[in-house]
Amino acid sequence: MQSEKIIPLLIIFIFCLICCGKKAENKVQTDAAAGEENTQVIWYYQEERSACEKPKPAVEPEGAYGILRDFYETENEDIYFLYQEDLTPEQENNYYRVNGPRTDVEYANHIIRYDGAEAAFEEINLEIDTDIFLCNIRVSEDGTILLFDWNRAYVYFSGEEHCKVDFPSDPRGGIIFQDDTHLICQPVMNSAYMVFDLRTGEKTEDYISREFLLEGTTNGGSFLVRDQETELLATGNGIYEKEGEEWTLKVSSERTSMTLGGFWPDGLWKEGEEYFLTASDILYHYCLAEINPDDMVELKLFSVAESSFLKNAVLVYQTTNPNVNITYEFAGSKAPANNQEMNTLLKRVNTEIVSGQAADVYVFDKLPWEGYARQGMLLDIDETVETLLDSGEYFDGVLKGYQKEEGTFVMPLFFEADCIVCRKEAAPYAESLSGLAKYLEEHPDEAGLVPYNYRGNIKDFFLPMLYHFYGNELYENGKVTKERLEAFLEEAKLLYERLMSDEATEVPPRLLDYKNCDLMEEELWQLLGCGKGNVSLAVLGRLGVWLYPQISHYEGFEIIPTGQFHSGMLIGVHSQTEYSREACDFVRFLASYAGIYSENSSVIPGIPVTRQTIDAWTMFYEETCRESWGYDQGFYYNATYGESYPLYFPVKEDSVWLKELLDKASLPRGYASSLTDSVYAILVQGIDGYFEGEKSLETIVDELYSKISIKQSEEE
Repeated sequence: MQSEKIIPLLIIFIFCLICCGKKAENKVQTDAAAGEENTQVIWYYQEERSACEKPKPAVEPEGAYGILRDFYETENEDIYFLYQEDLTPEQENNYYRVNGPRTDVEYANHIIRYDGAEAAFEEINLEIDTDIFLCNIRVSEDGTILLFDWNRAYVYFSGEEHCKVDFPSDPRGGIIFQDDTHLICQPVMNSAYMVFDLRTGEKTEDYISREFLLEGTTNGGSFLVRDQETELLATGNGIYEKEGEEWTLKVSSERTSMTLGGFWPDGLWKEGEEYFLTASDILYHYCLAEINPDDMVELKLFSVAESSFLKNAVLVYQTTNPNVNITYEFAGSKAPANNQEMNTLLKRVNTEIVSGQAADVYVFDKLPWEGYARQGMLLDIDETVETLLDSGEYFDGVLKGYQKEEGTFVMPLFFEADCIVCRKEAAPYAESLSGLAKYLEEHPDEAGLVPYNYRGNIKDFFLPMLYHFYGNELYENGKVTKERLEAFLEEAKLLYERLMSDEATEVPPRLLDYKNCDLMEEELWQLLGCGKGNVSLAVLGRLGVWLYPQISHYEGFEIIPTGQFHSGMLIGVHSQTEYSREACDFVRFLASYAGIYSENSSVIPGIPVTRQTIDAWTMFYEETCRESWGYDQGFYYNATYGESYPLYFPVKEDSVWLKELLDKASLPRGYASSLTDSVYAILVQGIDGYFEGEKSLETIVDELYSKISIKQSEEE
């Protein structure tokens, strides 16, 4: 397989320490000029990644046969082609296209053979059900043709037009012939590899057990292949080679891409002592290299919740830093969901951070980093942040948001920015809760907030949203006052009663949490398409990069950036790290890699701090929707109102004003959370009955303020 421009991305340490003189093949470094004794070296497999193209046949038949799904070349240089035509027209205005099996679709499959000796093509007529989505083809040396969908293998004996035998088989894990009458494959994904008799379709034996495939590290899948006369197998543990009856591990997967959960190999071969894997459009190349152990640096990275981004970042960082070994630890698969889990987390971190078990680099999401900084546990990383600011490649306001006179102790990798989307006549009022309440008082017939997501959803949506956007109005000189609490609750009730007065608005089929990204698409179409409400308190995150450009297609609306932003992956360095230079370099790398990773992944906690990611995202829609699909717009179907509204795909010019909006973000603010904000915890726990009219304003203020004042006194 030929690869395009090689882009080294991953260098990892795999093989054990080899001492000089132990084995004939061991290599040692010497310093003859200095007359020093032979030193030890570390041998490891270096992993390089490069873009690659899928293999193409040397020749193809002329004519229109549809899409080439697969081809197979036999040992006598004949080539068998599997072409497929989709005979069902696409639905109009359907931009959700798929390259896989669909229901109620007719396919025409063409099997074409190229005779290598005669240099001639012929179509082989086979009876194939038109509802089968075929994806792979194999041919035994005696001419038996095997066709595969993602569930079964269909056997056509040489000279036969009809399928006489079929059996369960998922070809995505690799398929090889044991001989002319037996096939080795996985009947279903992630199962054992089994031997099937092509004459009967019966299983004869297990070839590789599922226990062997899944022992140790597991990833997305395994892949089996015969390369020349050598059988190779890739699993989550690494690359194996069959020697006699045993599978010998040749390339350990430790700290490689093979350990990642989404890693699905689809190609594998060997050249000399080097190994090659493909997964989608990436080529992975493994070759031996060495390093001096005296140069090794050990770093530990800790986060509260497991992160695929951080796993990838650790691997990629070692591309240009093979002497740095980073151990990534996390407290759990998800962030704490209740006070008990939060207390357990804090007990662990508070104990470790003052001990010899402390990490070098921390992700402080959900953790009280301000307290750690006051106690001198965090390194001032201002120089690192300034280096990023000087480059001009980052959102300066976000990075400067954590710079203080006493130092800079944390830096975000991702963020989301608060914006208010409203009708222009409401814009002068919408930036404060008091102003919005005044607007409703002056316009008794006008709607307030977009009602759909808040109706009947006070504690999970309405209250956290108001506290999130307007909660600073509760505070005077850093403390909640009784007067401000009373004003906040009175104004909040006015907003709630106004949205509840819209009797036509139904309760949504499922009540959403305020931070649920599903809300934005629905909310904007309520505002823009249905004309419901005047003000949307929206957070500009990853989804907003394509939803916000919709607003420019409607007259009479305005976007107001509040300046507030919410950090994702707040990074800091322990002040007692032995390797402060390397730790800060890793932090700089994480800021850059956040943008690279986010261009191809949707599982991220916001917008990366790198500016060019906005350009990449808008360019994706430009290339995918317009150039590939030929669409300027799609359609969004609103189930509640039974109407379809246009979806205008972003263009690259939209990135200019989107970045201008994001440049306004400069004030860090956390989301409303009862786990990290004691005032909000008291509000959300004690608000029952007020918005429903069961408690008076005076009663609820007295109840809540008595608890808040006690908590504020305790925290002084």
